[in-house]
Amino acid sequence: MRFTTSRYGQPVLEMGYLPSEYELVPRGASYVLRLGKHTFSTNYANAAGMSIWYCSKRRRQKCKVRIRMINSDILDIQGLHTHN
Repeated sequence: MRFTTSRYGQPVLEMGYLPSEYELVPRGASYVLRLGKHTFSTNYANAAGMSIWYCSKRRRQKCKVRIRMINSDILDIQGLHTHN
């Protein structure tokens, strides 16, 4: 993956380098998205198929990484993980 800086000064994945290998894992009544060694949960989805997934360490370690998806395609990944 290659990162660049957004117009707001935040690190984002460079277009054309979006990962396509991810896995949706059942967790209770919902799902967790696993991308590499990190997991993400969602609390936003609309009828048009757009969803936003946040790093599962968002609260405990203040990780600000988020993934925007449309249907089953990753649109972009914003931020850098603050943990391993």
